[in-house]
Order: sequence, then structure tokens, then C-alpha cells
Amino acid sequence: WYSRNGEYIVMGPGRNGKPYSLQSCLIFQTVDPAASVKAGPWEKDIWVKREPSSTVISTWAMTPRFDLCWIDMEKFQLEIPDIFPRLKNAYNKWKPEFVGIECNGTNLGVFQMARRMGLPVQALSPGSDDKIVRATTAAVRMEAGQVWFPSENPAWLADVESDLYTWSGHPNEAADIVDTLSYAARYVSELSQSSEMQGESIVPGVY
Repeated sequence: WYSRNGEYIVMGPGRNGKPYSLQSCLIFQTVDPAASVKAGPWEKDIWVKREPSSTVISTWAMTPRFDLCWIDMEKFQLEIPDIFPRLKNAYNKWKPEFVGIECNGTNLGVFQMARRMGLPVQALSPGSDDKIVRATTAAVRMEAGQVWFPSENPAWLADVESDLYTWSGHPNEAADIVDTLSYAARYVSELSQSSEMQGESIVPGVY
């Protein structure tokens, strides 16, 4: 767990209460837009109904040690045209370095419209991996104590914990929150590896 003290993030016992200013962290967002807010058809063979999708906007602070602090999350069910005001508001609230948006199928349109709005977007590609494979990096980083939750227990944290701890990996099960974590963990891991290879910090002002 971490705590907030004004413009500082104070890490828990695992980091000996180390404080980081938000300016020393890399703030970014990962977005999993809803493909549909309507529930899908019943699967004939397994009798499981596809759950309706939600749009999830997760905001992250990556510390100079490449720890991933979850600082905000919004989850809502809106049709695609109504997503954009929420994206804009989330950006204005945190002013992230970039907004990563999953780009596959109908989500490509969300990415393109967000770019036209002037948001600093980056495309997040799921590739050919399924959700379980994509979540592997996040699971490893959580096991290593490199993903941190706020100790202040904000309202959105209950949804995060519920989704993370009950998600089974079933293909018809909604994994919108899990997906935003998967993308964030993959980005930080790639950044950490790049930093180690170059022998320098990626976070501005940190050496």
C-alpha cells in the first residue's frame, strides 16, 4: 500500500516509507473502451452468457524504481459517443504524459477520435495473446510487490479488488479492469528493461 501526502506518494513498509513527488513519477493512463454495453448471446455449449463490457480508465504513477501505483480508476457503461467527455475529464484531472487506448476492432474509432480531440494518445495492441497471457506480466509484478494500491481506500478500489481477485480468465467474463492493469504492467516492464539496457533512468529528472 501507498499513501498520499499532498503532492507526494509515500510508499509502504516494502519501500521503507520512501516518498516520491508526483513530479518525479511518470503519470499515464490506460483505457479499455467498451465494445458493447449490451450483454452478449448465450453460448450453446457452455451455457455462459457473455457479460456486457464497461469502459475503464486507469491512471498510474510509475516511480523512479518502476513501481506501479494505481492512483485512480473510472468504470462506466456508456455508448462510444458518450465516452469522450469522460476521457477528456480524466485527462484534465491528472495531465498524464500519454493516454494509452486499446486498439482493436471498434476501439480503433475511439483511439482516432481521442487523437482528434487533442489527447496525447498511444495505441495499445492486444496482439494475438489472450487475456490470461496478457495478464501474466501484471501477475508477476504483483507477486514481486511492484504494484501498489492506495491506503486511503477510495470508492473505486472495491471494484478493482473485486475484479482482480475473482477474475477466472474465462473468455466470456468481463476483464476490463484487468486489461488496463495488464497494459500498464507490460509498459512499465518494457520501460524498465530498456532503462537497464541503456544504463539510465527513463523518468525525467531522475538519474
